[in-house]
Amino acid sequence: SVALTYEKERDSLALIIITDLRPWEILIQKFLGHLIPMFTFLLLSLPIMAIAYSFGGITTDFLSSVIFLLLLTCLQVGAIALAASSYCRTTVAAFFVSYGLIGLLYFGLALIYLLLYALGEDMLTPRTAEVAFAFVPPYILADTSRTWVATYYPSATVSLSGGLSQFTLVLVRSIPVIASIVFFLLLAR
Repeated sequence: SVALTYEKERDSLALIIITDLRPWEILIQKFLGHLIPMFTFLLLSLPIMAIAYSFGGITTDFLSSVIFLLLLTCLQVGAIALAASSYCRTTVAAFFVSYGLIGLLYFGLALIYLLLYALGEDMLTPRTAEVAFAFVPPYILADTSRTWVATYYPSATVSLSGGLSQFTLVLVRSIPVIASIVFFLLLAR
């Protein structure tokens, strides 16, 4: 969340703005530049996933879904942090705003759904659960993993989603997350 606030605090943002770079180029370079450390940490998890794959604990479809959702989560958090950094004056304020937005996005709708569920509201359906958890990448994986479990445990009472692969389901269900990435990048602009 320090992408632009660091430049504001050092008074070097004005120098960047007067260069030949367009605003989108500045934002994309800041966005991708701050994603490199996150992607480095993701690379550290790949050997562990490879070991689980080699022992037969997970399928190729599940492995590709996990990697895709980890990348998507990094992009989403980076876009939120960039938007917070563009609106806040200080790094500390951007830090708290970005954590607040992430908490609201990940847990806000889910907590409202769980509260309504605890109160026994009649309007709650499985479809409203999908809406409440639509922006949370771990839920996307857990929801599509139910079909993965049904493949290996046919006695489980889980409905398969028309024979689609798990990665296809993850890709389709991650559309709200991709839309939130685009939204926060537009907000940063």
